[in-house]
Amino acid sequence: MTDGQICFLYVFCTDCPLRRKCPIRPLFYSEQEYANWKKHTLDSTKRMALLLGFPSSTIEPGASLGVNMMDKRRSRELELHPTFSPD
Repeated sequence: MTDGQICFLYVFCTDCPLRRKCPIRPLFYSEQEYANWKKHTLDSTKRMALLLGFPSSTIEPGASLGVNMMDKRRSRELELHPTFSPD
């Protein structure tokens, strides 16, 4: 499984076996960095989906679903761990 597939299996970062090496979790602690990551992720996902032939009507909801999942993880992470710790 890829790291992305493993991430997708977990509702929150606290349960994820990739927590210590996750490149996204540190971004949760910076509004600007997280906003930049979200924009880049949405833009690149939409471009890739178009290139792969996905119907444009399904791209936005699908991409938003993934980002909403990360927003949920971020919210819980900041609730449980207000400052970043690699553990």
